[in-house]
Amino acid sequence: MTAIVIILNIIVIVTFIFVSIIIIIIIIIIIIILIIILINNILVIVLVFVLVMASSYAKAVLATAGGLWALLWVHVFSKPRGPGTKVLPRGEPRRRFDFRDLGHFGKNMGP
Repeated sequence: MTAIVIILNIIVIVTFIFVSIIIIIIIIIIIIILIIILINNILVIVLVFVLVMASSYAKAVLATAGGLWALLWVHVFSKPRGPGTKVLPRGEPRRRFDFRDLGHFGKNMGP
């Protein structure tokens, strides 16, 4: 019985170490990507703050997920795709540019 408990403890410790190493590698990769990109200084400051706040492994997982989501937000949703199309923060593509849009810039105007 004790042998089974010892084996289970070893398995749990090994998987915990493995998962923590993977999480640390992901955090390092995100930091390197951010240093390479350096497009949004606010994003870098926010992500560094979130990573500093991430004291436990669960918070680290949340921080990496938040960092990945912030990268996705900045580089996917804020890029205009195609002629006259603008991607709104909700992720839905807007229609092509129309002269009715003049005078309504900065507002979330529908069709």
